[in-house]
Amino acid sequence: MVVLPCACEHDARIGIRRRAFKFLVTQALEEIASVDTQRADLREQHSMLKTRLAILKGQRAGLEAMLDDGEGAPDKIEDVERQLAENEQSLARFPGVGETLDYAMGRVQSVLSHGSDYLQVRSVKLRLDQMNILVPEGSAEPATDIVLPEVLVKRTPVIHMVACRFPRGELIRRESLLDEAQRMLG
Repeated sequence: MVVLPCACEHDARIGIRRRAFKFLVTQALEEIASVDTQRADLREQHSMLKTRLAILKGQRAGLEAMLDDGEGAPDKIEDVERQLAENEQSLARFPGVGETLDYAMGRVQSVLSHGSDYLQVRSVKLRLDQMNILVPEGSAEPATDIVLPEVLVKRTPVIHMVACRFPRGELIRRESLLDEAQRMLG
């Protein structure tokens, strides 16, 4: 995670906290959108099952009139009615039209209240050689131990953060880099 330069460490930490908050809110919104998608899929399935049931009942009536028995039709109708009942039970578990705002706010509150389920920060110790290559623990190779905060994010890669300070005079100006590139190309 790259945080824009700040005047002081306190401002940098506030920036990191804001990013973490935005991440958690985004997670809540993804969960809300997922529920909306699932509900739409179930409604579409419900419509298709009702249509299929109506067709099967129509076929059954026509077959019974012609053949005395609509061969296998009662079993098919029973199966579709069972699927329709399961679909209606699944749909009943989703919030109704008037409850969606309450549901959305509840999801946001739940995600923010259980932030550690989505975002965890812990310390990790790394051993690096002079080329900044990771050295296995217990190796006799000369290395420097550094401790970094490690951010574990649900469903995304691990992020390592380093809070550091650079005096403005030590930073390379953008114009200097562009001038150097021009000289090398020219």
